[in-house]
Amino acid sequence: MVDGVSLGAVESYTFTNVTGSHTIQASFSILTYTISATAGNGGTISPLGTVVVNHGENQTFTITPDTGYGVADLMVDGVSVGASETYTFSEVTANHTIQASFIIRTYTISATAGNGGSISPSGNVIVGHGTTRTFTITPNSGYEIADVMVDGLSVGPVETFSFSNITHHHTIQASFNILLYTVSFQITDANTGTSIDDAQITFDGVLYEPGVYVFENLAAGSYPYTVYREGYIPYDNLANVTEETTLIVQMVPDDQPLPEILYLAKNQQMTITGEACYFSTGSIWVAGYHHDFILQPEGELSLVAEEKIRLLPGTKIVGGAWMHAHIAEEGVEYCADPLTVQVEDLYPSKENLMADREINGDEPEGKRFRVYPNPTKGDFTLELNGAKTGKTIFIEIYSMAGIRVFSAELPEKDKHILSLKDYQPGIYFVRVITGSQTGTERLIRQ
Repeated sequence: MVDGVSLGAVESYTFTNVTGSHTIQASFSILTYTISATAGNGGTISPLGTVVVNHGENQTFTITPDTGYGVADLMVDGVSVGASETYTFSEVTANHTIQASFIIRTYTISATAGNGGSISPSGNVIVGHGTTRTFTITPNSGYEIADVMVDGLSVGPVETFSFSNITHHHTIQASFNILLYTVSFQITDANTGTSIDDAQITFDGVLYEPGVYVFENLAAGSYPYTVYREGYIPYDNLANVTEETTLIVQMVPDDQPLPEILYLAKNQQMTITGEACYFSTGSIWVAGYHHDFILQPEGELSLVAEEKIRLLPGTKIVGGAWMHAHIAEEGVEYCADPLTVQVEDLYPSKENLMADREINGDEPEGKRFRVYPNPTKGDFTLELNGAKTGKTIFIEIYSMAGIRVFSAELPEKDKHILSLKDYQPGIYFVRVITGSQTGTERLIRQ
Protein backbone atom coordinates (compact mmCIF):
# COMPACT_ATOMS: atom_id res chain seq x y z
CA MET A 1 0.00 0.00 0.00
CA VAL A 2 1.51 3.39 -1.04
CA ASP A 3 -0.22 6.42 0.42
CA GLY A 4 -3.13 4.03 1.21
CA VAL A 5 -3.43 2.77 -2.33
CA SER A 6 -2.64 -0.89 -3.16
CA LEU A 7 -0.01 -1.41 -5.76
CA GLY A 8 -0.37 -5.24 -5.68
CA ALA A 9 2.04 -7.82 -4.48
CA VAL A 10 5.15 -6.11 -5.77
CA GLU A 11 8.54 -6.90 -4.39
CA SER A 12 9.95 -3.37 -4.85
CA TYR A 13 8.74 0.25 -5.15
CA THR A 14 10.60 3.49 -5.89
CA PHE A 15 9.52 7.00 -4.87
CA THR A 16 10.81 9.54 -7.42
CA ASN A 17 11.09 13.38 -7.26
CA VAL A 18 9.86 13.31 -3.68
CA THR A 19 8.17 16.66 -2.76
CA GLY A 20 6.10 15.60 0.15
CA SER A 21 5.50 13.03 2.85
CA HIS A 22 4.42 9.44 1.81
CA THR A 23 3.49 6.15 3.36
CA ILE A 24 4.31 2.62 2.20
CA GLN A 25 3.00 -0.48 3.88
CA ALA A 26 3.76 -4.11 3.03
CA SER A 27 1.66 -7.11 4.15
CA PHE A 28 2.46 -10.89 3.80
CA SER A 29 0.61 -14.28 3.57
CA ILE A 30 2.01 -17.86 3.83
CA LEU A 31 2.52 -19.82 0.63
CA THR A 32 0.09 -22.75 0.00
CA TYR A 33 0.21 -25.84 -2.19
CA THR A 34 -2.35 -28.38 -3.41
CA ILE A 35 -2.28 -32.14 -3.11
CA SER A 36 -4.69 -33.99 -5.46
CA ALA A 37 -5.96 -37.15 -3.71
CA THR A 38 -7.97 -39.83 -5.63
CA ALA A 39 -9.10 -43.43 -5.02
CA GLY A 40 -10.23 -46.22 -7.39
CA ASN A 41 -13.09 -48.72 -6.92
CA GLY A 42 -12.99 -50.77 -3.76
CA GLY A 43 -12.04 -48.17 -1.17
CA THR A 44 -11.50 -44.51 -0.18
CA ILE A 45 -8.72 -42.05 0.64
CA SER A 46 -9.06 -39.36 3.29
CA PRO A 47 -8.92 -36.45 2.82
CA LEU A 48 -10.21 -36.78 -0.75
CA GLY A 49 -9.97 -34.33 -3.63
CA THR A 50 -7.83 -31.15 -3.82
CA VAL A 51 -6.23 -30.61 -0.45
CA VAL A 52 -4.56 -27.21 0.29
CA VAL A 53 -1.46 -27.38 2.42
CA ASN A 54 0.57 -24.46 3.85
CA HIS A 55 4.22 -24.20 3.05
CA GLY A 56 6.35 -26.35 5.31
CA GLU A 57 3.44 -28.20 6.87
CA ASN A 58 2.82 -31.96 6.92
CA GLN A 59 -0.22 -33.70 5.42
CA THR A 60 -1.26 -37.30 6.18
CA PHE A 61 -3.61 -39.38 4.04
CA THR A 62 -5.43 -42.56 5.20
CA ILE A 63 -6.39 -45.26 2.70
CA THR A 64 -9.33 -47.50 3.68
CA PRO A 65 -10.36 -50.51 1.53
CA ASP A 66 -14.00 -51.59 1.41
CA THR A 67 -15.03 -54.93 2.96
CA GLY A 68 -13.54 -57.74 0.91
CA TYR A 69 -10.92 -55.51 -0.68
CA GLY A 70 -7.31 -54.69 0.04
CA VAL A 71 -4.96 -51.93 -1.05
CA ALA A 72 -3.39 -52.87 -4.37
CA ASP A 73 -0.98 -49.92 -4.67
CA LEU A 74 -0.39 -46.31 -3.67
CA MET A 75 1.08 -43.91 -6.22
CA VAL A 76 2.69 -40.63 -5.01
CA ASP A 77 3.60 -38.14 -7.74
CA GLY A 78 3.30 -41.06 -10.21
CA VAL A 79 5.68 -43.34 -8.34
CA SER A 80 4.54 -46.48 -6.41
CA VAL A 81 5.16 -46.50 -2.68
CA GLY A 82 3.59 -49.96 -2.19
CA ALA A 83 0.28 -51.13 -0.76
CA SER A 84 0.35 -48.81 2.22
CA GLU A 85 -2.75 -47.75 4.13
CA THR A 86 -1.27 -44.38 5.26
CA TYR A 87 1.05 -41.81 3.71
CA THR A 88 2.41 -38.48 5.03
CA PHE A 89 3.78 -35.57 2.98
CA SER A 90 6.34 -33.87 5.22
CA GLU A 91 7.31 -30.12 5.06
CA VAL A 92 5.36 -29.53 1.90
CA THR A 93 7.07 -27.10 -0.50
CA ALA A 94 5.41 -28.06 -3.78
CA ASN A 95 2.21 -29.45 -5.26
CA HIS A 96 1.70 -33.25 -5.18
CA THR A 97 -0.60 -36.07 -6.27
CA ILE A 98 -1.60 -39.27 -4.42
CA GLN A 99 -3.68 -42.08 -5.92
CA ALA A 100 -4.91 -45.28 -4.22
CA SER A 101 -6.01 -48.46 -6.08
CA PHE A 102 -7.70 -51.56 -4.62
CA ILE A 103 -8.06 -55.29 -5.34
CA ILE A 104 -10.67 -57.75 -4.15
CA ARG A 105 -9.34 -60.06 -1.44
CA THR A 106 -8.77 -63.72 -2.39
CA TYR A 107 -8.48 -66.87 -0.30
CA THR A 108 -7.13 -70.35 -0.84
CA ILE A 109 -9.15 -73.56 -0.39
CA SER A 110 -6.87 -76.59 -0.21
CA ALA A 111 -8.78 -79.58 -1.68
CA THR A 112 -7.31 -83.11 -1.44
CA ALA A 113 -8.57 -86.68 -1.89
CA GLY A 114 -7.19 -89.96 -0.59
CA ASN A 115 -6.81 -93.24 -2.47
CA GLY A 116 -9.98 -94.55 -4.05
CA GLY A 117 -11.54 -91.42 -5.49
CA SER A 118 -11.19 -87.78 -6.47
CA ILE A 119 -12.37 -84.28 -5.59
CA SER A 120 -13.08 -81.57 -8.14
CA PRO A 121 -11.67 -78.99 -8.29
CA SER A 122 -8.54 -80.18 -6.51
CA GLY A 123 -5.35 -78.59 -5.25
CA ASN A 124 -5.07 -74.96 -4.09
CA VAL A 125 -8.24 -73.31 -5.37
CA ILE A 126 -8.25 -69.47 -5.36
CA VAL A 127 -11.63 -67.84 -4.57
CA GLY A 128 -12.75 -64.23 -4.21
CA HIS A 129 -14.09 -62.63 -1.07
CA GLY A 130 -17.78 -63.25 -0.51
CA THR A 131 -18.09 -65.79 -3.32
CA THR A 132 -19.36 -69.41 -3.26
CA ARG A 133 -17.36 -72.47 -4.32
CA THR A 134 -18.73 -76.02 -4.67
CA PHE A 135 -16.64 -79.21 -4.56
CA THR A 136 -17.70 -82.61 -5.94
CA ILE A 137 -16.44 -85.86 -4.41
CA THR A 138 -16.43 -88.97 -6.65
CA PRO A 139 -15.40 -92.47 -5.53
CA ASN A 140 -13.70 -94.83 -7.97
CA SER A 141 -15.41 -98.02 -9.05
CA GLY A 142 -15.39 -100.43 -6.12
CA TYR A 143 -15.05 -97.65 -3.53
CA GLU A 144 -17.37 -95.49 -1.44
CA ILE A 145 -16.94 -92.12 0.26
CA ALA A 146 -15.78 -92.68 3.84
CA ASP A 147 -15.80 -89.06 5.09
CA VAL A 148 -15.32 -85.45 4.09
CA MET A 149 -13.38 -83.16 6.45
CA VAL A 150 -13.89 -79.39 6.19
CA ASP A 151 -11.43 -77.26 8.15
CA GLY A 152 -10.60 -80.37 10.18
CA LEU A 153 -14.21 -81.21 11.08
CA SER A 154 -16.24 -84.08 9.61
CA VAL A 155 -19.30 -83.26 7.51
CA GLY A 156 -19.99 -86.93 6.74
CA PRO A 157 -19.71 -88.94 3.48
CA VAL A 158 -21.25 -86.20 1.31
CA GLU A 159 -20.94 -86.14 -2.48
CA THR A 160 -20.84 -82.31 -2.72
CA PHE A 161 -19.92 -79.47 -0.38
CA SER A 162 -20.24 -75.70 -0.91
CA PHE A 163 -18.34 -72.90 0.83
CA SER A 164 -20.62 -69.82 0.89
CA ASN A 165 -19.77 -66.13 1.48
CA ILE A 166 -16.08 -66.98 1.75
CA THR A 167 -14.12 -64.63 4.03
CA HIS A 168 -11.03 -66.69 4.91
CA HIS A 169 -8.92 -69.70 3.92
CA HIS A 170 -10.33 -73.25 4.12
CA THR A 171 -9.39 -76.91 3.69
CA ILE A 172 -11.47 -79.82 2.41
CA GLN A 173 -10.31 -83.43 2.40
CA ALA A 174 -12.13 -86.52 1.09
CA SER A 175 -11.35 -90.10 2.14
CA PHE A 176 -12.64 -93.35 0.67
CA ASN A 177 -13.24 -96.96 1.69
CA ILE A 178 -12.96 -99.92 -0.61
CA LEU A 179 -16.30 -101.68 -0.96
CA LEU A 180 -16.13 -105.12 0.60
CA TYR A 181 -18.56 -107.94 -0.01
CA THR A 182 -19.35 -111.41 1.29
CA VAL A 183 -19.61 -114.51 -0.88
CA SER A 184 -21.57 -117.47 0.50
CA PHE A 185 -21.95 -120.96 -0.94
CA GLN A 186 -24.98 -123.23 -0.98
CA ILE A 187 -23.81 -126.69 -2.00
CA THR A 188 -26.21 -129.51 -2.81
CA ASP A 189 -26.28 -132.92 -4.47
CA ALA A 190 -27.28 -132.35 -8.11
CA ASN A 191 -29.48 -135.45 -8.14
CA THR A 192 -31.22 -135.38 -4.77
CA GLY A 193 -31.02 -131.71 -3.80
CA THR A 194 -29.63 -132.76 -0.41
CA SER A 195 -27.48 -130.13 1.27
CA ILE A 196 -23.74 -130.90 1.43
CA ASP A 197 -22.25 -129.32 4.55
CA ASP A 198 -18.71 -130.67 4.56
CA ALA A 199 -17.36 -129.85 1.09
CA GLN A 200 -13.93 -128.27 0.82
CA ILE A 201 -13.41 -125.07 -1.19
CA THR A 202 -10.32 -123.59 -2.79
CA PHE A 203 -11.20 -119.88 -3.06
CA ASP A 204 -8.88 -117.47 -4.85
CA GLY A 205 -6.02 -119.93 -4.56
CA VAL A 206 -6.44 -120.74 -0.85
CA LEU A 207 -7.65 -124.16 0.31
CA TYR A 208 -10.02 -123.86 3.29
CA GLU A 209 -11.16 -126.38 5.87
CA PRO A 210 -14.22 -128.51 5.04
CA GLY A 211 -17.48 -126.72 5.74
CA VAL A 212 -16.10 -123.18 5.31
CA TYR A 213 -18.73 -121.67 2.99
CA VAL A 214 -18.58 -117.94 3.76
CA PHE A 215 -15.82 -115.61 2.52
CA GLU A 216 -15.87 -112.04 3.79
CA ASN A 217 -14.20 -108.69 3.13
CA LEU A 218 -13.80 -109.24 -0.60
CA ALA A 219 -13.15 -106.35 -2.94
CA ALA A 220 -15.03 -106.23 -6.23
CA GLY A 221 -13.42 -108.54 -8.76
CA SER A 222 -13.27 -112.07 -10.11
CA TYR A 223 -12.32 -114.96 -7.83
CA PRO A 224 -11.67 -118.51 -9.12
CA TYR A 225 -12.92 -121.30 -6.91
CA THR A 226 -13.12 -125.09 -6.85
CA VAL A 227 -15.45 -127.17 -4.68
CA TYR A 228 -14.29 -130.65 -3.60
CA ARG A 229 -16.20 -133.44 -1.90
CA GLU A 230 -15.38 -137.12 -1.76
CA GLY A 231 -17.75 -139.00 -4.01
CA TYR A 232 -18.40 -136.00 -6.28
CA ILE A 233 -16.83 -134.50 -9.37
CA PRO A 234 -14.91 -131.32 -8.40
CA TYR A 235 -16.68 -128.16 -9.53
CA ASP A 236 -14.73 -125.08 -10.57
CA ASN A 237 -15.95 -121.69 -11.71
CA LEU A 238 -15.35 -117.95 -11.40
CA ALA A 239 -17.14 -115.74 -8.86
CA ASN A 240 -17.66 -112.25 -10.30
CA VAL A 241 -18.18 -110.18 -7.15
CA THR A 242 -19.90 -106.80 -7.43
CA GLU A 243 -22.34 -107.17 -4.53
CA GLU A 244 -23.28 -109.52 -1.69
CA THR A 245 -23.34 -112.88 -3.48
CA THR A 246 -24.65 -116.37 -2.81
CA LEU A 247 -23.29 -119.05 -5.14
CA ILE A 248 -25.38 -122.17 -5.62
CA VAL A 249 -23.29 -125.22 -6.49
CA GLN A 250 -24.88 -128.50 -7.50
CA MET A 251 -22.32 -131.27 -7.28
CA VAL A 252 -22.50 -134.29 -9.56
CA PRO A 253 -21.71 -137.70 -8.03
CA ASP A 254 -18.51 -139.11 -9.52
CA ASP A 255 -20.22 -142.35 -10.55
CA GLN A 256 -21.89 -140.38 -13.33
CA PRO A 257 -20.27 -139.54 -16.67
CA LEU A 258 -18.14 -136.40 -16.47
CA PRO A 259 -19.84 -133.64 -18.51
CA GLU A 260 -17.74 -132.26 -21.35
CA ILE A 261 -16.97 -128.54 -21.19
CA LEU A 262 -15.19 -126.77 -24.02
CA TYR A 263 -13.40 -123.68 -22.65
CA LEU A 264 -12.50 -120.96 -25.15
CA ALA A 265 -9.80 -118.49 -24.00
CA LYS A 266 -9.39 -120.11 -20.59
CA ASN A 267 -5.58 -119.93 -20.48
CA GLN A 268 -4.79 -117.37 -23.16
CA GLN A 269 -6.46 -114.74 -25.32
CA MET A 270 -8.24 -115.99 -28.45
CA THR A 271 -9.00 -113.87 -31.53
CA ILE A 272 -11.32 -114.90 -34.37
CA THR A 273 -10.88 -113.02 -37.67
CA GLY A 274 -12.67 -115.28 -40.18
CA GLU A 275 -15.23 -118.09 -40.05
CA ALA A 276 -15.11 -120.49 -37.12
CA CYS A 277 -17.37 -123.12 -35.59
CA TYR A 278 -16.95 -124.87 -32.23
CA PHE A 279 -18.95 -127.92 -31.16
CA SER A 280 -19.33 -129.64 -27.80
CA THR A 281 -21.46 -132.59 -26.75
CA GLY A 282 -21.63 -130.86 -23.36
CA SER A 283 -21.23 -127.10 -22.79
CA ILE A 284 -19.15 -124.24 -24.19
CA TRP A 285 -17.79 -121.55 -21.89
CA VAL A 286 -16.35 -118.42 -23.53
CA ALA A 287 -13.75 -116.27 -21.65
CA GLY A 288 -14.27 -115.56 -17.94
CA TYR A 289 -10.79 -116.53 -16.75
CA HIS A 290 -8.94 -113.21 -17.06
CA HIS A 291 -8.35 -113.72 -20.81
CA ASP A 292 -10.36 -112.10 -23.61
CA PHE A 293 -12.17 -113.87 -26.41
CA ILE A 294 -12.31 -111.37 -29.31
CA LEU A 295 -14.46 -111.72 -32.43
CA GLN A 296 -13.09 -109.20 -34.91
CA PRO A 297 -15.04 -107.33 -37.67
CA GLU A 298 -15.92 -109.60 -40.60
CA GLY A 299 -15.55 -112.58 -38.27
CA GLU A 300 -18.38 -115.12 -38.17
CA LEU A 301 -18.54 -117.51 -35.23
CA SER A 302 -20.87 -120.43 -34.59
CA LEU A 303 -21.09 -122.04 -31.16
CA VAL A 304 -22.95 -125.36 -31.00
CA ALA A 305 -23.44 -127.31 -27.78
CA GLU A 306 -25.82 -129.98 -26.54
CA GLU A 307 -26.05 -128.59 -22.99
CA LYS A 308 -25.23 -124.89 -22.39
CA ILE A 309 -23.38 -121.96 -23.94
CA ARG A 310 -22.03 -119.35 -21.48
CA LEU A 311 -20.62 -115.97 -22.52
CA LEU A 312 -18.57 -114.82 -19.55
CA PRO A 313 -16.80 -111.50 -18.83
CA GLY A 314 -14.08 -110.97 -21.42
CA THR A 315 -16.24 -111.94 -24.40
CA LYS A 316 -15.83 -109.09 -26.91
CA ILE A 317 -17.74 -108.92 -30.19
CA VAL A 318 -16.50 -106.03 -32.35
CA GLY A 319 -18.95 -104.16 -34.61
CA GLY A 320 -19.35 -105.88 -37.97
CA ALA A 321 -18.87 -109.39 -36.55
CA TRP A 322 -21.52 -112.13 -36.37
CA MET A 323 -21.97 -114.77 -33.69
CA HIS A 324 -24.50 -117.63 -33.79
CA ALA A 325 -25.23 -119.82 -30.76
CA HIS A 326 -27.18 -123.08 -31.07
CA ILE A 327 -28.25 -125.77 -28.61
CA ALA A 328 -27.95 -128.93 -30.70
CA GLU A 329 -29.97 -132.09 -30.61
CA GLU A 330 -28.11 -134.94 -28.98
CA GLY A 331 -25.94 -136.81 -31.44
CA VAL A 332 -26.28 -134.22 -34.22
CA GLU A 333 -23.12 -132.28 -35.03
CA TYR A 334 -23.92 -128.98 -36.72
CA CYS A 335 -20.42 -127.86 -37.64
CA ALA A 336 -19.61 -129.15 -41.13
CA ASP A 337 -15.91 -128.84 -40.41
CA PRO A 338 -15.68 -128.29 -36.64
CA LEU A 339 -12.59 -126.55 -35.34
CA THR A 340 -10.62 -127.62 -32.31
CA VAL A 341 -8.55 -125.54 -29.96
CA GLN A 342 -5.24 -126.15 -28.23
CA VAL A 343 -5.22 -128.68 -25.43
CA GLU A 344 -4.88 -125.98 -22.74
CA ASP A 345 -8.20 -124.48 -23.88
CA LEU A 346 -10.07 -127.79 -23.46
CA TYR A 347 -10.99 -128.50 -19.88
CA PRO A 348 -11.23 -131.20 -18.92
CA SER A 349 -9.66 -132.84 -21.99
CA LYS A 350 -10.06 -136.56 -22.22
CA GLU A 351 -6.36 -137.33 -22.69
CA ASN A 352 -5.57 -135.38 -19.48
CA LEU A 353 -8.31 -136.81 -17.26
CA MET A 354 -7.26 -139.00 -14.38
CA ALA A 355 -9.17 -142.24 -14.82
CA ASP A 356 -8.63 -143.54 -11.32
CA ARG A 357 -7.86 -141.71 -8.07
CA GLU A 358 -7.37 -144.88 -6.00
CA ILE A 359 -4.42 -147.25 -5.65
CA ASN A 360 -4.93 -150.21 -7.98
CA GLY A 361 -5.67 -153.58 -6.44
CA ASP A 362 -2.58 -155.18 -7.98
CA GLU A 363 -0.25 -153.03 -5.89
CA PRO A 364 2.02 -155.21 -3.75
CA GLU A 365 1.70 -155.23 0.00
CA GLY A 366 3.26 -152.12 1.45
CA LYS A 367 3.42 -148.79 -0.26
CA ARG A 368 5.33 -148.65 -3.51
CA PHE A 369 6.46 -145.08 -2.80
CA ARG A 370 5.92 -142.11 -0.53
CA VAL A 371 6.03 -138.31 -0.92
CA TYR A 372 7.28 -135.83 1.66
CA PRO A 373 7.04 -133.27 3.12
CA ASN A 374 3.27 -133.53 2.93
CA PRO A 375 1.84 -130.87 3.04
CA THR A 376 4.49 -129.06 0.98
CA LYS A 377 5.04 -125.42 0.07
CA GLY A 378 6.38 -126.40 -3.35
CA ASP A 379 9.32 -128.82 -3.55
CA PHE A 380 8.83 -132.40 -2.39
CA THR A 381 10.66 -135.73 -2.50
CA LEU A 382 9.29 -138.88 -4.16
CA GLU A 383 10.95 -141.88 -2.54
CA LEU A 384 10.63 -145.34 -4.13
CA ASN A 385 10.72 -148.58 -2.20
CA GLY A 386 12.91 -151.23 -3.83
CA ALA A 387 14.09 -149.19 -6.79
CA LYS A 388 15.77 -151.26 -9.53
CA THR A 389 18.74 -149.96 -11.49
CA GLY A 390 18.26 -149.69 -15.24
CA LYS A 391 14.48 -149.48 -15.05
CA THR A 392 12.33 -146.43 -15.76
CA ILE A 393 9.21 -145.12 -14.07
CA PHE A 394 6.41 -142.92 -15.36
CA ILE A 395 5.24 -140.13 -13.02
CA GLU A 396 1.99 -138.18 -13.37
CA ILE A 397 0.56 -135.43 -11.15
CA TYR A 398 -3.16 -134.57 -11.27
CA SER A 399 -5.18 -131.75 -9.75
CA MET A 400 -8.36 -132.41 -7.75
CA ALA A 401 -10.28 -131.54 -10.90
CA GLY A 402 -8.65 -134.51 -12.60
CA ILE A 403 -6.35 -132.45 -14.82
CA ARG A 404 -2.87 -133.82 -15.50
CA VAL A 405 -0.49 -130.97 -14.66
CA PHE A 406 2.79 -132.90 -14.87
CA SER A 407 4.11 -136.05 -16.53
CA ALA A 408 7.62 -137.40 -17.01
CA GLU A 409 9.51 -140.62 -17.66
CA LEU A 410 12.45 -140.87 -15.25
CA PRO A 411 15.09 -143.43 -14.33
CA GLU A 412 14.06 -145.65 -11.44
CA LYS A 413 16.08 -144.63 -8.39
CA ASP A 414 15.51 -144.20 -4.68
CA LYS A 415 14.61 -140.50 -4.69
CA HIS A 416 13.41 -137.80 -7.07
CA ILE A 417 13.03 -134.11 -6.17
CA LEU A 418 9.89 -132.64 -7.78
CA SER A 419 8.14 -129.28 -7.47
CA LEU A 420 4.64 -127.77 -7.43
CA LYS A 421 5.89 -124.21 -6.89
CA ASP A 422 4.28 -122.99 -10.10
CA TYR A 423 0.84 -124.40 -9.24
CA GLN A 424 -2.05 -123.12 -7.10
CA PRO A 425 -2.43 -124.38 -3.51
CA GLY A 426 -4.76 -127.37 -3.28
CA ILE A 427 -4.93 -131.15 -3.29
CA TYR A 428 -2.97 -133.08 -5.92
CA PHE A 429 -2.51 -136.78 -6.70
CA VAL A 430 0.91 -138.22 -7.52
CA ARG A 431 0.75 -141.38 -9.63
CA VAL A 432 3.76 -143.65 -10.23
CA ILE A 433 3.69 -146.40 -12.85
CA THR A 434 6.41 -149.04 -12.82
CA GLY A 435 5.86 -151.83 -15.28
CA SER A 436 2.40 -153.24 -14.57
CA GLN A 437 2.20 -151.71 -11.11
CA THR A 438 0.55 -148.38 -10.31
CA GLY A 439 0.43 -146.39 -7.08
CA THR A 440 -1.19 -143.09 -6.14
CA GLU A 441 -0.50 -140.75 -3.22
CA ARG A 442 -2.45 -137.67 -2.13
CA LEU A 443 -0.28 -134.51 -1.80
CA ILE A 444 -1.33 -131.16 -0.36
CA ARG A 445 0.26 -128.02 -1.85
CA GLN A 446 0.03 -125.17 0.69
